[in-house]
Amino acid sequence: MRKLPFIFCSLTLLALIPLTMHGTTAAQTPTQRRTLPKPTQTAPRIVAVEKYTGELDSYAKLNPQARRFFVNTAETQPGNWQEVPNEKEIENKASAVVWMKNGKAVIALLSSQAMESSQKATYYFRDNGTLAKIHSEMFIKAGNMEALRDRSYDPKTFAILIRDFSRCADFQTGQQKPCGEAATLEAKAIPVYMKTTELPFYALLKKGR
Repeated sequence: MRKLPFIFCSLTLLALIPLTMHGTTAAQTPTQRRTLPKPTQTAPRIVAVEKYTGELDSYAKLNPQARRFFVNTAETQPGNWQEVPNEKEIENKASAVVWMKNGKAVIALLSSQAMESSQKATYYFRDNGTLAKIHSEMFIKAGNMEALRDRSYDPKTFAILIRDFSRCADFQTGQQKPCGEAATLEAKAIPVYMKTTELPFYALLKKGR
C-alpha cells in the first residue's frame, strides 16, 4: 500500500505527456493546429491585438454555423474559387474557411498543399476590414520541420507591423531548431491580405450565401 502514491504520481505524469510534447496543442482553437507563446510585450497596441484576436477565436469556437467554405480549383494565384456547402467538400483541397460576423468576414483560414510543403494561415480582420493578425503554420517535408509565425498589425495605422514572432521545430519531437530556409519558403507561400477586399474569393463573399 505504501507504493500507491508513487504509482499514482507516475500515472498522472504519463497522462500529461501527450498534452505537453508538442507545446500548446491542448490549447488549440478551431482555427489553429499549433499556437505560439503569448507576447511578453505590454505595449498597448500589442495587447489590444491579442485581446481582439482571442475574442475572435472564442467566437469561432462557439459559432460553427457562422462558417462559409470555399475551394480553389486552380493551382495558381489568385486561382478559381468556388463556394461549397459544407466542410466535407474542402477535404484535401486548397481551401478557405471564413467566419462571418454581422455580415462581415472576421476570420479567414486558408489551407493548401505543395510537393515540398503544406501550409495553413489564419487571417484575423477588424470590423473595418483591415488585417489585425496572421497566424501561419507550415509543414516542410525536407527536414520534417514545422514553422510557425505570428504577425500583428497596428490597430490605428494597420499597415505597420508591430510584432513578428517565429518558431521552427521538429514536427515529431517538438524540439526547436533554426528556421533557416524555412523563413524564406514561408514568406513565399503565405500571402499577406491587408484587407478583406484583397481575399481572392472576396467577390463570392459579397454575394452572400
